Amino acid sequence: MDIKVELREIKPQPIASIRTLVKVRKIPKVFPELVKELINFLETTGKPLIGSPLAIYTNWKKGKGEMEVGIPVSEPFKSIGNIKSSELPGGKVAYVLYIGHLRKIASIYERMKNWAVGNGFEPKNIWWEVYLTNPNLESDLNKWKTEVYLLIN
Repeated sequence: MDIKVELREIKPQPIASIRTLVKVRKIPKVFPELVKELINFLETTGKPLIGSPLAIYTNWKKGKGEMEVGIPVSEPFKSIGNIKSSELPGGKVAYVLYIGHLRKIASIYERMKNWAVGNGFEPKNIWWEVYLTNPNLESDLNKWKTEVYLLIN
C-alpha cells in the first residue's frame, strides 16, 4: 500500500462532540449511534454542521480507550447534557488520506508515527479520523476515504 504522509499546519476547529470509553470491536456500532445523536442535536438547535463526522482517539491501551465523536460546527456553543462544545487541536500534524476498508486502517498509524519520528517530530498521543465517505452512498468499503491526523511537535 503506497501511503504518502504529509506535514500540515492546521487551525483549531470547533466541534460538537460526545466522548465515550469504547473497545475497538465496539466502534462500528457505537460510532454511527453517536453521529446520529449529534446530527439530531444540531438539527434541533439550528446549528449548521460544516464538515464530515470524525473521531478523536486518545489514551488507547490493550484494545480500548477514549473516543470523542464529533462534527465540525461554525462556532463554540453552550454544552448540553452529554453533547459538548469541543475543539480539534491546531498546530502541526502528520496527515494521510487513506482509501480503503477501515478494518485495515491501523497499519497507517504506525507508519505515520514512524514518519514523524524519522522527520524530527515528537508524536503526541492524539489521533483523529475524518470520514469523508457517506456509507449510505458508497457500499464498497474498499472505496471509503478517510483523512487521518496525528498531532506532532
